[in-house]
Amino acid sequence: MVNACPVLVALGASLWGTETLWRARLNKVMPPDAMVFYEHVVFLFLSVPLIVWQWQAIKRVSARCWVYLLASGILGSALGAFFFTTGLKSMNASVANALLHLQPLISTAFA
Repeated sequence: MVNACPVLVALGASLWGTETLWRARLNKVMPPDAMVFYEHVVFLFLSVPLIVWQWQAIKRVSARCWVYLLASGILGSALGAFFFTTGLKSMNASVANALLHLQPLISTAFA
């Protein structure tokens, strides 16, 4: 059986490259906070099968680890996406993209 991880990573990377195009267009019809909220609702919905499939392993994760995961998710992902989306609306797209590339560093620092 072929490992699907490299294909999924490539797909995610290719979609990440088009993120600016989608967000810039959506900024015209939706406020940034609503866009980020719905984005994360979709991600949560898509992750439910994985959560159900790995439930036994998830139950073994310590409370301290959950705190770090939530802090990284909220501060690194949700706030990062919000600031990026807001930045696309109020500044040059190149500057907003440069800031977007700092998001993994911020998320890693909080993790």
